[in-house]
Amino acid sequence: MVERTWRITRLLSVGCIVFIILVTAGCAESGPPADAPSIRGTISQIDMTAGGTGSMLVEGQNESDTAYDRASVAITATTRFYDAEGRSASPDSLAPGLTVEVWFEGPVAESYPVQATAGAVKITR
Repeated sequence: MVERTWRITRLLSVGCIVFIILVTAGCAESGPPADAPSIRGTISQIDMTAGGTGSMLVEGQNESDTAYDRASVAITATTRFYDAEGRSASPDSLAPGLTVEVWFEGPVAESYPVQATAGAVKITR
């Protein structure tokens, strides 16, 4: 009986530890990436579906901390969105004329404008 109680207690302890690790890992990213964005600029065109996916054309200046001045950006179901304060935002917040910072994820097609997928988008204005 004592051994059975010990096994149950150990199993519950391990289960609690695994649960805490999973919850902590899910909350690890609390804002946009810490590194410099791939592009910073104004949304000049946007085409979004009801599901929050689509594409946008971002035009800006090639700055010292960005890699591109113009990009056709794909928005996927895994793209993360943030407001100016770094809080989670909705893809419905995107509109032409807004200034955004975009972090690319995956390969970049080196056409002009470049074509890439957004890993994260921060709406700055």
